[in-house]
Amino acid sequence: MLKACYSPRYYAQTHTNSMEKLTAVAEVLQQQQWVELIDPGLIDIDILKKLHNPQYVDAFFAGDSSFATVQGFKPWNPQLRDAILSVQAGQLVGAEIALKEGIAANIAQGFHHASYDSGAAYCTFNGLALIAKQFPDKRIFILDCDQHGGDGTAIFTNRMPNLINFGIFGIRFGCKAGERSLTRYSSKAR
Repeated sequence: MLKACYSPRYYAQTHTNSMEKLTAVAEVLQQQQWVELIDPGLIDIDILKKLHNPQYVDAFFAGDSSFATVQGFKPWNPQLRDAILSVQAGQLVGAEIALKEGIAANIAQGFHHASYDSGAAYCTFNGLALIAKQFPDKRIFILDCDQHGGDGTAIFTNRMPNLINFGIFGIRFGCKAGERSLTRYSSKAR
């Protein structure tokens, strides 16, 4: 059975319903008995400070208004903070399980627009680049199939030689190409 990281902490009340889908996905997968859900706990913020600007991480953690809501979720609250920290922990735990067992999942969202200094477009911290940072001896290939490109992950490819990003997108927003960040526009992606 596939192990998938998820916790009820992944949900936070926000002005959008974007985090509700994580709970819905987890419930369906568990009802169908397709996954074993693993609670990843909360990530240590010192790990995030190795990837992102420590001032940004501290500001988000403390709820400083300009940094705490820069990614788009409003208002900031401790439930949102813990949801983000739990989702990021799921990235690491999922990667650790996958390295041991060959495959794993994290029922998550909100990574590819976050860059070193800030979040954007409902992406607070870049959990994709986080894996490359935590496993510098591994080559990490991101296949990003989203409505728009992962500009934050593309920027991180310039900082991390073990990170390769390939984005397939339907809207030309957030598309940054580079030596290790390849992009393809697909009008059929809509």
